[in-house]
Amino acid sequence: PAGTLFVNMKRLRERLLLTTPIRTQNQIIRKAMRELESIGYLDYQEVKKGRDIQFQIFKRSPKLALAKQG
Repeated sequence: PAGTLFVNMKRLRERLLLTTPIRTQNQIIRKAMRELESIGYLDYQEVKKGRDIQFQIFKRSPKLALAKQG
């Protein structure tokens, strides 16, 4: 969808069905988000609202092409 998207950390944990402790799950999700940003798949910002953590996603590139090597 076009526009800014808000994704709650709790929602990501539920969808991924990780079995590790919550603290470790949060670290895994944060690392994955950084990696997705580093390859240019998305542009995001982490936002805290009280005790909740949300990712504010500004841009996604679902048709990201692989870089040609050579």
